[in-house]
This record gives sequence, C-alpha cells and structure tokens, in this order.
Amino acid sequence: MMRKIFNALLLLAVAVCFALTAVGCNCGGHQHDFKTLKSDGTFHWQECSCGERDGQEAHKGGVPTDVKKAVCEVCGVEYGNVVVFAEGLDYQLSSDESYYLVSGIGSFEGKELVVPAEHGGKPVKRIAKGAFAECDKLKNVIIAFNVEIVEEQAFVSSSIESLIIGNGVKAIEKEAFRECNKLISAEISSSVNSLGSYAFMSCDMLSDIEVSKDNQLFKSVNGSLFSKDGSVLIQYSLGKSEEHFTIPEGVATIGVAAFADSVKLKKVTLSKEISSVCALAFADCKNLTVLEYPKTKADWATVKTDVNWNYRSGITETTCQDGNV
Repeated sequence: MMRKIFNALLLLAVAVCFALTAVGCNCGGHQHDFKTLKSDGTFHWQECSCGERDGQEAHKGGVPTDVKKAVCEVCGVEYGNVVVFAEGLDYQLSSDESYYLVSGIGSFEGKELVVPAEHGGKPVKRIAKGAFAECDKLKNVIIAFNVEIVEEQAFVSSSIESLIIGNGVKAIEKEAFRECNKLISAEISSSVNSLGSYAFMSCDMLSDIEVSKDNQLFKSVNGSLFSKDGSVLIQYSLGKSEEHFTIPEGVATIGVAAFADSVKLKKVTLSKEISSVCALAFADCKNLTVLEYPKTKADWATVKTDVNWNYRSGITETTCQDGNV
C-alpha cells in the first residue's frame, strides 16, 4: 500500500514539473533568453519566449514637440504627450535683430513651461540672465528647439521640479539653476557642450541627473554628473538619501562645489586617483565629518586642494592608511 502511494506521488511530481515547463518555468531545463525588447506606452522591457519579463523601466530621453510625442532613446517608442508652447512670456530682441531672448515670465501663469521655438517670426535662441529667477510658479521646464544658451542665473532660486534640456541647447551658463531647492530631476541632451560653474549648486532635492549617452563631454553615473571620461566629478546629486558615498575609481578631480551644501552625507571615500579638489568642493557640508583617503599621508600631501575646498564643512581630519591628517 505504501509503495502504491509513493509511486502515485512520484508520478504527480513529474506531471507538475512538465506542466510548469510548458508555461515557461525554469523547471525542467528551460533557460530564459530575454532577447526580445518590448514596450507599452509607459515602460519597456526584455521578454523571454515564455512571456517572462526582465529589466522593466520607464521610457526616457527624447523631447516632445507641439506635434509629436517624445521618442524613447532606448526602445524608439513614442511616449507621453505633445507639448503646448508657453504664451505671454516677455522677450528681448537681440542687438543684431536676428533672434529673441526670453527675458521674463510676463503674463504666463502655467506650471509647465515649454520655451517656444519662435516669437514674432524669429527664432528664440537664448534665455536671458535672471529671466525666471526666484519664480515660484513653475514646476516642469522643457528647453529645446531653437534655444542654444541658458544664461547665468536664468532659473536661480526658482520652484522648478523637473528639467529637460533638449537637443539644440549648447551652453548652460554659471549658476543657471543654482538653489532650485525643489528640483528633483534634470535631463541633459547630447548637444550640451558647456556647463558653467555652480550650475546645479545647492539643489537640495536633486537626486537624478540624466545625460544622453550620445553627449561627447558629459555622462551620468548613478544620477550624478561626471565628465565623459569619468576623471572629473562635476556635481554630486544632493537629493540622494545615502550617508556614505564612495567616489568611483578613475576620478582624479572633484569639481567646483561638487558636494557643496550636502546635508545628508556623513562620510565620503575618495578614489585612489584623486589629484585635485577644487574650490568649495565640500563647502557647507556640515554633517560630513569623515573624509577617507585610501593611500598614505604622504600621498595626500601631493593632492592639490584649493584653499577653501572644505569651507564651513564638518571635516576636521582626513583619514589615510597610516593615520589622520
């Protein structure tokens, strides 16, 4: 009797295994291949022949226009909505009268700012200095189309939460988005080839800077901004929740104000390749008390540090392999 029960259970187990194999389970030798890229209106993912999904993420990249949705840079699918250009902005005609600059918010009362491609029959090529400084109406901003330059302090201390700098924009001047304390995410296109000092300084909530993979000068690593070759850490994303950050291998320079005003970081571990720490790199990082250097005190003495690199920070000593300095 017991043998019959055992045999019945064995047959049942084999049947279940075959059934699971038929629907694509890894039981019975099936290996997921995830070779097919699929998508819907919001996400894309890799899909196995059995229907299992892997690596699902939201569409990203691309800039919508007034007639076409954005195109995802990963899967090529259109997503989101078309844009509506802002109306009622103030403009200033260039000295040669060939283009316009956006000079202020004017009568525009919306929260979604899409800078128009043209005004008065001429292209809009620049956003003027201080045009949207301290503006508390804006939430989402798209700068693209004919705009080539975002001048200094254009959005300083404004209320923007998301930013898309699309293709065509070449330069972001100094302090353009400084102290945008509600800014969470920023996308930088392939055309940007100049970034001024302090451009994203003191953006307390900024946790994700994304750079187009086709940009020749900049890249993003885990949401922070680096030079394309990875040798310069330009801007750490202050909105991250981590208390300890390890600077990636290969980084030789910590840029101007790269960590300035971080309130969450308590410890930073430097890369062994560090050779220079620029002005205000760790300024006002009041909770940052531990700076760890993975080489000797003699090696640290060769690192070029600006006179005010740790201005008003919590750093009192640098921990090296053979002691503190």
